[in-house]
Amino acid sequence: MVWWHALLLGVVQGLTEFLPVSSTGHLVLGKSLLGARSIEGASFEVSVHMGTLGSVLLYYRRDLAAMARETFSRLFSPGGWAAGAREEGPFRLLVLVLLATVPAGAVGLIWKDEVESMLDSPRVALYGLLATGLWLLATRLAPREGRAPGLASALAIGLAQAVAILPGISRSGSTVGAGLFCRLDPQDAARFSFLMSIPVILGAAVLKAPDLVARPPAGADAAALVLGTVAAFAFGLLAIRVLLVLLARGRLACFGVYCLLAGGLGLLFL
Repeated sequence: MVWWHALLLGVVQGLTEFLPVSSTGHLVLGKSLLGARSIEGASFEVSVHMGTLGSVLLYYRRDLAAMARETFSRLFSPGGWAAGAREEGPFRLLVLVLLATVPAGAVGLIWKDEVESMLDSPRVALYGLLATGLWLLATRLAPREGRAPGLASALAIGLAQAVAILPGISRSGSTVGAGLFCRLDPQDAARFSFLMSIPVILGAAVLKAPDLVARPPAGADAAALVLGTVAAFAFGLLAIRVLLVLLARGRLACFGVYCLLAGGLGLLFL
């Protein structure tokens, strides 16, 4: 892969990881259109996902620091972690986020090979984009009550994230949409979605680590991976901010139109 392919795909990853248009689907389509298949799919996907992971860690560093502080302080407080899981606060949010990652983790472990076999299929990604578009349009029907995340909503959002393992299904679109249907405040739904991406990305990286060690990219491919990762990090920060602004204005469904157009036109011309 030449350097500008990696740069372009890193930008695509950074923007589409958090904007609800499916990062994996766009990477599959982008590599197909560019003919950029010389880098192993797993290597590039993991590298650029680590870039967007850095975006979340930086943007939500205060929330993460609060979770760490309260987790540590609960070690020495009456009731400890059990009490903290029942009380509103950073520790309860951490527990709910970890709980919500279980469905996606289970799917990733059980159907790892089946999912990987679809990562280079543009047609699968296009059908996924169509499904994402319909889901995003449906969020216009979601009630707006401004609830805080709870056990039921965490499980529902976790199931939505598990479905989003499929190419073309937007992780942020699925999870934020599920949060809205669970009557969460839009900003809380987005924050929960972004925070729960952290263990999922880390888990995927751990599963891929043996393959990357056994077949590490070298030379130009290694440099391309670094460039793509940096681009994904920078544009991931931008995408988080853009989505939060659009959610505040009630514009999430606009991305549904884009996904339907992209998926439909892609199936016609690919």
